[in-house]
Amino acid sequence: MSYLPIKTIENVLELTVSDYRSKVEQLGNKSVVFSAEESCIESGAVYVYSDAALEAVLKDYADMLEACHWPISTGEFVKKIASEWLKEDAPVMPVIRAAFGDSSDC
Repeated sequence: MSYLPIKTIENVLELTVSDYRSKVEQLGNKSVVFSAEESCIESGAVYVYSDAALEAVLKDYADMLEACHWPISTGEFVKKIASEWLKEDAPVMPVIRAAFGDSSDC
């Protein structure tokens, strides 16, 4: 799982959001665009993830997600991450780190 602010896609990568999404989806990934109003990122952001890989992470952490009242479906999980900036000590951070590929908590 990853994300890029829309400003970064447009100004650094010099791509349109549509072109960026097309490229990542050609690789078999899913992408979701969140506006500035829907996201904790100032310009909005595009989140990219492998549905199968994220589903496996969520399954491994299902008990923790349930205890923290977080969704276990990939789409709803991505939406929740996009909408909230969490503190490093939030109880759900091990799941988020794993979803982003940081295995230090595993």
